[in-house]
Amino acid sequence: MKIAFFGDVHGCVVHALAGAVMLARREAVELDAVIQGGSSMARRPA
Repeated sequence: MKIAFFGDVHGCVVHALAGAVMLARREAVELDAVIQGGSSMARRPA
């Protein structure tokens, strides 16, 4: 089972998920899960 773990993303959840997708594509692996631990704090729209 291949799992990507992320720590505090501080409102950049989309960036973290994009990083997981890029990692999976670059390494030619299929991730079974992406786990985010810590602060995710949604950002206010600009």
